[in-house]
Amino acid sequence: MWTSLGHDYRVVVNVTTWSAPDAVVVPVSALFRKGDRWAVFADENGRAQIALVQIGRRNNRFAEVVSGMAPGDRLASKRSNC
Repeated sequence: MWTSLGHDYRVVVNVTTWSAPDAVVVPVSALFRKGDRWAVFADENGRAQIALVQIGRRNNRFAEVVSGMAPGDRLASKRSNC
């Protein structure tokens, strides 16, 4: 027997289709194209350097880095003087 749930009732569902706890991931906003490859700006001793990466799985927030970065590698970030 159905009961009334009310106007605009909705359910938010998150479905995990893949996971890898040890994966190296980067925000998709950090990726850019360098020719036909993906790249990021990596932090090399305080300086931004282009690092070519190969990505695997991704969603709208994060991408798995299959090669080109190792665990602990850091992305260059914009620093503000404010």
